[in-house]
Amino acid sequence: MRKLIVLTIAYSIATGVNAQDEGLQNLDINELVAVDLEKSSLPINVDSTLVLSGKTINLGLILPISKFKDFSSELIQGGQLAVNEINASGYILGKQLHLIPADDAAESGFAADKAQKLTSKYKVAGLIGPTSSSRFIKVVNEVIAENPVVAISPSATSVEVTTLEDNDMAFRTAASDALQGKTAAIYSSQNLGHKTAAIFYLNNVYGKGLADEFKKNFEQSGGKIVGEAYYSPLVNLRDYDVSPKVAEILESKPNVLYLVSNSIDIIDISHQLDSAQVFKDHRPAIIGSDAMRGDNVLEKASLPALDGMYGTSVKSLKETSFEEKFEKTYGKRPEYEETADVYDIVYLFALAMIQGNTTDATALAEHIRAVSHTGKKVKAKDLTEVRKLLKAGKDIDYDGVNSSLDFDKNGDVPDREYQIWQLKNGRFNDNIARIKMK
Repeated sequence: MRKLIVLTIAYSIATGVNAQDEGLQNLDINELVAVDLEKSSLPINVDSTLVLSGKTINLGLILPISKFKDFSSELIQGGQLAVNEINASGYILGKQLHLIPADDAAESGFAADKAQKLTSKYKVAGLIGPTSSSRFIKVVNEVIAENPVVAISPSATSVEVTTLEDNDMAFRTAASDALQGKTAAIYSSQNLGHKTAAIFYLNNVYGKGLADEFKKNFEQSGGKIVGEAYYSPLVNLRDYDVSPKVAEILESKPNVLYLVSNSIDIIDISHQLDSAQVFKDHRPAIIGSDAMRGDNVLEKASLPALDGMYGTSVKSLKETSFEEKFEKTYGKRPEYEETADVYDIVYLFALAMIQGNTTDATALAEHIRAVSHTGKKVKAKDLTEVRKLLKAGKDIDYDGVNSSLDFDKNGDVPDREYQIWQLKNGRFNDNIARIKMK
């Protein structure tokens, strides 16, 4: 009877999960039962009459709107702030910029579907996003190959992005996980002085990449990995308890638990760890990944389970001119560093179009490099002067809020600076340490 139930569940999941999902064959029966079958994304909400009129230059912004609402909403605001500033300064090729947000519901299949619609139906001149590595890779491999368009992700960090065969159509303003994983390992071993570590990670290209980089660099620093486990991105953590897996890798009492997750999953994970009293007999130093930070964590997670956790992220936007501008416009300070990246990506597209006098994808890729590499150093506040310089045929070097945006041959930005933050007493404390990796 049990065999029949297992086969029935497996068949239902195999036929119900989107075809793009991988890894079902690696799940045990408890994980199979917890696979989330109820997946949907929001339709693209846009004024079709306007964006198809030929009077606008459209940029697509692919975000997990229906799953990470606060994150997506703020990134849209960052992009729209740039669009408004650029449009206020004048036309580009006789047209105005228009931003088209699209929801991928944090699913690769939906990301590819929305990218396809944005490129084929709405004729976008460029794509911003998707924001996760797996979804960005999916779009580059399956959509851009057929519909050439430049795509720039503000937050795809996997090491696999570096080696994509993208015909120079794919860029990212986020640093590679090769740097983030190294930062976490160096801070654990050298700054904190720890010698043993266990790793628990989300098993996708983001989580696996960070876990591998942490392991490599921690061991190179003289440390030892004494436990390692993961959870599947396919499971609904409200139906699946990861605490036994975490408890098992902590049996050797490691000094550090490197925890790679996101700001949604970590809420359920924290409650499971707290309920199971996983840290009752031994509490390691917890080092978290960048995606685990968010106001929703402070509001909904079990904070006692996470108290004292360190984490890695790019440097804070606090006390920057962008933060002041954003707060003046929207009445609040930006929470996510990627908000400034989206703002800068809109500027990169606009300046490339102005310099090249075109929206052709191949030409845009060349000019995106050109406007951010050599020439007079400029920032967004210099837009009026920048337009004059470009009109006169002068070279410019646009510097972003978070980095120089000097893309290398792979479309990576090599000079991102990382900060170490800490979750303590119900709040995130920034700049515990600043680490610049290359």
